Amino acid sequence: MIQKVSFKNSKGLVLAGILHKPENPCKMGVVIAHGFTGHKDANFIPELASHLESKSFTVLRFDFSGNGESEGKFEEGTWTQFADDLNSAINFLRGIHNGPLAVIGFSMGGAVSIIAYSKYKNFDKLVLIAPAIKPATDKFLKIAWASIKEKGYVEFEDIKGRKWKLNRDYFEDRERYNLLELGKEIDIPVLIIIGDKDDTVSIDAAREFYQQRLEGRKFVVIKGENHVFHNRATSLIPHIDEFLK
Repeated sequence: MIQKVSFKNSKGLVLAGILHKPENPCKMGVVIAHGFTGHKDANFIPELASHLESKSFTVLRFDFSGNGESEGKFEEGTWTQFADDLNSAINFLRGIHNGPLAVIGFSMGGAVSIIAYSKYKNFDKLVLIAPAIKPATDKFLKIAWASIKEKGYVEFEDIKGRKWKLNRDYFEDRERYNLLELGKEIDIPVLIIIGDKDDTVSIDAAREFYQQRLEGRKFVVIKGENHVFHNRATSLIPHIDEFLK
């Protein structure tokens, strides 16, 4: 069963979600966190959520504040706020599902998942899909900081031609976090999946994250896949199924 749900973050903003409830749920629940400029219905997320529901997992996919159908302004978002949003999503699912929880974070959602665990330590397994631990190049950040110094904000266009705006707070907040340092303290099982054609985030940083604590971590590089895995969950599913079962 699939249903629209909503819940509030700590600031009182209403966050939108889709809840997948199987007829006979297993012990594990799953929260899926989307990537930068994404939302709960983007990329491979709906397909992955539906598959996990078919495997008896209770799944919540949701929009970060200022994204998708959630309240808030995109330009006011920060990783700290998104970690709070994820914590709110986890707490919401815990009110429905009594059992261990896994978080699946894609790209920026992976970075936010690392931050959220370091702050709240309230889930039991972590899947990082093409995590934004470090960018593949610093080109965007250089352009962004040049614009911020001139105007106080940055405007940009994504590959779909959509226009976005971000304030200085996003980039200053992002620089607060050394995700590799935070990774050393993550003591739950972690699966890291990345495509060998990913030119958005650093494959080397993902590998370094894995190597910090080999026990309980698995690192998978999938040949031929780009950052969004060609917007299909097909190549991800076998690895995630094995990790969660």
